[in-house]
Amino acid sequence: YRCELGRCRSAESARAHRIAVPGRVVDIAAGYWHACARTAERRIFCWGNNTAGQLGSLATVNAGPDGAPPDYRDSTNGRATTGTRYYDPCFNGGRCSPTPVEVSPGRRWGAIALGDDHACALADDDGGIYCWGGSERMSLGRDMRLMRCENRSPEWKDEQCQPTPVRILGLPA
Repeated sequence: YRCELGRCRSAESARAHRIAVPGRVVDIAAGYWHACARTAERRIFCWGNNTAGQLGSLATVNAGPDGAPPDYRDSTNGRATTGTRYYDPCFNGGRCSPTPVEVSPGRRWGAIALGDDHACALADDDGGIYCWGGSERMSLGRDMRLMRCENRSPEWKDEQCQPTPVRILGLPA
């Protein structure tokens, strides 16, 4: 659901299929509607639901001209033509990506863990713990500053989120 299986047009699959992650995967983690993999090169790639920035950026497969998802709030576009909510690859305007999106390209990560709508990773360079995604400050730390993540959907409301990795303060390196 929401592209967490690496494809969008089907909500479930009885068979496994390959997710095209660049490099050899050494760790994998799954959230509620998203997943991430860490490679031997210590890069992290995430795919699936991105309504709260779970993929480490505001990437979306169905971006409009302004980079945000198409605006389905006042439209039946994506629903009326087939009679199924799975017609639109990102389910009527919400952010998602069936293809892996790299988290902070150029950065190297030592570990990854996922929650319902957020992710955290251990950075190799400074030993800090960084988190992203999430729509509640408590899942990302009390002092986390959240921004508005626009989804443009009658089904997926705009949320407050942290779409890029931010170091969690107050934790030892």
